[in-house]
Formats: sequence, C-alpha cells, structure tokens
Amino acid sequence: QPVLDQNDPEYLEQRGAARGRSYEADRHQGEGRPLRRQRLEAERGHWSVLANPVTMTPVPLYPNSHNMDWWDGYPAERREVLASLSGVRNPVVLSGARALGVASVHDDPPGSPTVATEFLTQGIAHTTAYGEDRISILINFLPGWQTYDLLEVGYARATVTLDAFVVDFMSVRGYGSDVLEPATRHSTWRVADGIPGAIRVA
Repeated sequence: QPVLDQNDPEYLEQRGAARGRSYEADRHQGEGRPLRRQRLEAERGHWSVLANPVTMTPVPLYPNSHNMDWWDGYPAERREVLASLSGVRNPVVLSGARALGVASVHDDPPGSPTVATEFLTQGIAHTTAYGEDRISILINFLPGWQTYDLLEVGYARATVTLDAFVVDFMSVRGYGSDVLEPATRHSTWRVADGIPGAIRVA
C-alpha cells in the first residue's frame, strides 16, 4: 500500500536528494509528486490504504489559518492527493497524530462529496497537555470530523474483509506510572465496501 514517507528509498531515488532535506518539503512538495500520483493511481486492491504521518483532514480553528505541520497548510498538494484517491477503490487514510480521530475526507469547500475515510491514532506514549480537552471539543464541531480526542492514549487495530474496514480504538490508562492498565475498547468504526465514510458501531 502507498506510504507518504520522506525516507522511502524509491522516493529518494526519484527526486535524487539526500535524506537530510526538509521534512515538510519531502512530504508535501518537489519531485515526489509524480511518484506519489503514480503509486496512488496504480492501486487495484479492494481497499486502497494510504499510510500518512500527519492529519489529512483540515483543522481550521482560526479564520484564514493554515497549519504548516498538517496537510491543510499545503492545499494544492492536498488536492492532488485527493484527486488520486478519488480514482481508486475504497480509499482509507491511516494517519499519525496527537489524537484519536475519525474523519470523512473531502475536498474544499466543506460539504463536497466524501472522497475517503481517515483514521488517526496517537502513540501509546503520548502525554496530554493543559487545554487539550477544549481543543478536542472545538475540533469535533469542524466539517468532516466525526470524533477527535486529544485525551485518549492507546492504539488502533483494523479488521479488513471484502465487506468492511472495521477499526477498534483501544484505550490504555496508566502511562507515566509503573504499571499500564489493560487496554479497553474506546469505540469501533465501520467503513462499508463502496461507501466512503465511517459509521460508529460500538
């Protein structure tokens, strides 16, 4: 499956650059664009899964603001990726983030047809900061977002069949102490074959 990764050997060979180049430039810009399109558009699987290090769905917390650490800071490049995703079967984006999240990925403006489903999960060692509960509430009201939680720590597991792509978010308590508590299921989300967008089922 395609991976948006600045350290991919084929990516590096294609653009002829050293590994020390800017992280943002590697991920979003430059000669990697044609290769990125080729990989996405060559997908012929029943589920087309794109692994991605940062959030694809925009988080416009302030008017006319762009987060340069996420894809909404690179609208032209984001549109290219979405155009490629719209041409493959059952696109699902798996993203790294500082939150647990589910979103329906669509092009601008908000309200455009859903292109793909995005699942976010943070590292199990993620620690929360003051005020993140309020940020989570705000993001949950933004277009495309079905859930966004900066306070949950854990991991996600996916069960993939021909009929559905099902993701369980597992919550782990006790990080920072001597003993981690057993993982418990936070929520379960299902993407049906041929229908972009996730539905919470548990």
